[in-house]
Amino acid sequence: MSEENNNENNPELPETRLDENENPDIAKEVELDNELKSWFIEYVGKRMEPEDGVVTVGMVVQTFAEEFPEFLMVVAEENWIRGYRQGVADSEEGVRRALEEAGVEAKITLPPADEVEAPAEETEE
Repeated sequence: MSEENNNENNPELPETRLDENENPDIAKEVELDNELKSWFIEYVGKRMEPEDGVVTVGMVVQTFAEEFPEFLMVVAEENWIRGYRQGVADSEEGVRRALEEAGVEAKITLPPADEVEAPAEETEE
């Protein structure tokens, strides 16, 4: 297969280089489009006292982390779980497609649910 043919089938994707530890949304100013946001932005503004008077998403996250960490942890954990599940699903789909392209029939055999051992529960001592 020529390189020219290969490029036709696999177009180049645009490259966007972002620092993996930075989210551009963190610096965005929060829009006051409902009562809860207005109240909370006022609270964060008084607490953080930004020099330019602009409350950013990052300031809101920091305030939640300091004052209501239980809420933020639930959101973070749920996001992690969903991301993990999506990664597993994407991986399985990739393997299925690779096998399909190779002409191999993918067969997955799962044991009946009643034969699967439940994980042992941890007990406090």
